[in-house]
Amino acid sequence: MTPSLLFIPDITGFTKFVNDTEVEHGRHIVTELLELIIDSDRLGMTVSEVEGDAVLFINRPASSFEAVLEQARVTFEAFHSHLKRYETQRICGCGACHTAHLLSLKMIAHAGPIEIVAVHGFQKPYGSDVILAHRLLKNDVPESEYLLFTETVEASGSEGAAAAEST
Repeated sequence: MTPSLLFIPDITGFTKFVNDTEVEHGRHIVTELLELIIDSDRLGMTVSEVEGDAVLFINRPASSFEAVLEQARVTFEAFHSHLKRYETQRICGCGACHTAHLLSLKMIAHAGPIEIVAVHGFQKPYGSDVILAHRLLKNDVPESEYLLFTETVEASGSEGAAAAEST
C-alpha cells in the first residue's frame, strides 16, 4: 500500500441548488464549477472520481501540509471568483443563475496508505483510509466552508517529500 493524499473538494449547497433551480442552467453551473476545481490542481494530482458534487483527487506520494494548504487556497479562490461573476455579471434571471453565489466549498485532506484497483478500466482507490476520507465529509462542523486536515497529512507529506528527494 502506498502513502497517498486524498483531497476532496465538495460543493456545499449542491442538493438544494439541484432541487430548487432549473436543470438547464443549474447543470451548466455545476459542470463549470467541477471543471474549475479540477483545473485548479497545482499538485499534479490524479482525479479518481467525480462524485456528483465532489472531486476525489489522489496524490502519490502524499503532498506536504504547506502544499495542500496552498492547493486549497487556489481552489477556494478560483471557485469564489467564478461564482462572483454570476452574482455581479448575471445576464439571466433564472433561479440557478440568481442563487449560484450561495454555493460554497468544503475540502477534506487526509493521507494514508491506499491501493489502486482496476474496475472495468477505471482506477479506484481502495482501503480503509478511503472510507475514512469520505466519512470526514459527514461531520458536525457547523460552517459551510472549511478545510479539514487530518494529522496524517503533515506526517505523510514530510515522509513523501523525503522519499521523493532521496530517489
